[in-house]
Amino acid sequence: MRNLFQFLWRFNFFIYFIVLEIICITLIYRTSYYQKSALFSASNSITGRINEISTGITSYLVLSRENTQLRQENAHLRKYLTRYGVANPDTIPDSVLNFKFEYLAGKVISNSINNRNNYFMIDKGTRDGVTTDMGVISYSGVAGIIVAVSSKYSLAMSVLHKNARISGKFKNNNQLVNITWNGNNHRIGTVEDVPTYVVVTAGDTIVTSGRSHIFPEGIMIGTIREIDQNYDKPLISGTLDFSTDFNSLYGVYIIRNFDRQEQLFLESKVTDEQ
Repeated sequence: MRNLFQFLWRFNFFIYFIVLEIICITLIYRTSYYQKSALFSASNSITGRINEISTGITSYLVLSRENTQLRQENAHLRKYLTRYGVANPDTIPDSVLNFKFEYLAGKVISNSINNRNNYFMIDKGTRDGVTTDMGVISYSGVAGIIVAVSSKYSLAMSVLHKNARISGKFKNNNQLVNITWNGNNHRIGTVEDVPTYVVVTAGDTIVTSGRSHIFPEGIMIGTIREIDQNYDKPLISGTLDFSTDFNSLYGVYIIRNFDRQEQLFLESKVTDEQ
């Protein structure tokens, strides 16, 4: 304490000077509109520059990962194109381009994985054509569903949410299942409604069934980790490893189903009759 008093006494004039400068700047800022605007603009410029540098560094750090993801996606696209006998992507026939779904690329700007109900925000909104109930996928699989949209942003309910229920199927036999999350490990999901007569082994692939209006058929969800061996019940459950790493979610695609309204209209007709 004695050393502190000695320090304050030794530099008391300098400290008084700093205090008076702060008071003067505060008074000028509060009483002068011009000075207030100038200081505010300078502050915004500095903050904007810092954010710009931070964003640039972040983009640079994930550039290698994004390039790897793009190469993987290109490889998948070329594999699918060969099914139509297309060797050169520039010569794709119109029959192949007449797709039911459209994909809009976006970036995740905020994300949570530690809550029971998790969400993530994407830098695309209504001005980009995004609406609620659109599916969201990462380069490696299903990620979530859009639940709220503003002009420039959209909020997606993550698969890591108690209300998320994804319609899936076994890739090798087309048996339908449902995928949920129990709120524990963000890498592990629950496979429900598996018929007991289906032979299931660890490593079996689960993909989207195409039975919803949100996700196309065949989008990766995960691989079987283990399955319940209680065959006294008609339907059993198990666990799977999610193909999407939600902790590193960054680049995503928002999916638009052009036939969704027509499908919902027909289903409403059937519902009205029941």
